Amino acid sequence: MIKTKLRLFKNWSRIKFTSNTKWMISVTDSQKVISESKPNSYYKDKYRDEEISYWLLIPKWIYELSNKNKVVNCLDIGAAYGTLAIYSKAILNCHIYCIDFTDEYISKQLIYDNNINFEICNIEIDKIPFDLKFDMVIFTEVLEHLNYNPVSTLKKIRNIMTRNGVLYISTPDARAWGKVTKYYKDYNLIPEPGIIKPIIDDHVYQYNIEEFRQIIDAAGFRISKLKYSPGILNRHINAELICK
Repeated sequence: MIKTKLRLFKNWSRIKFTSNTKWMISVTDSQKVISESKPNSYYKDKYRDEEISYWLLIPKWIYELSNKNKVVNCLDIGAAYGTLAIYSKAILNCHIYCIDFTDEYISKQLIYDNNINFEICNIEIDKIPFDLKFDMVIFTEVLEHLNYNPVSTLKKIRNIMTRNGVLYISTPDARAWGKVTKYYKDYNLIPEPGIIKPIIDDHVYQYNIEEFRQIIDAAGFRISKLKYSPGILNRHINAELICK
């Protein structure tokens, strides 16, 4: 219990340290927009206060990207409540597209008020419903939920990105959180898309940094930035990826 409280204190301190930066102020503003758009109640009850700890570095990198690259189209895969989508629209002044396997999280008012192109889509097995290339893709806290081999889905994402496109990923670090082995002992045992099986709505597999690097490389990406976000109890991998 003491170790857990100490870890939470350290993690909160890291987040608070960034609270006065321009990019974090914009994240907070984005959360306010969502909170005022009649979201799923869980957002204001709990998730709003937790989500930043999962992908703390990513809004900073998006802010830095705004000074280098022109982003016209951004896709948020597994957008959930839409925080990073709203943030990206504010920072990059780009067109926002969002997909998720359900519409129970994102607010219809948020979609309408912010001109978000939203569609229900399972990135692993469905055709992506937007016929265009994306300059930036957000893929936060989704990798660990994938039911099929992640390399196939990452290749699918790479194929809808522009030549200079950027992919942002966050996922729990198995070295800190521990392995999830109740479904698969090794990620190489996860089946390829096309094999029909019941969908598991859970953390199917958590990757350590070595495995993360392996699947990223196999999918045709190169890591340009990689750091750890504090998480609530344990750290999460945050990465900026570009196509090889």
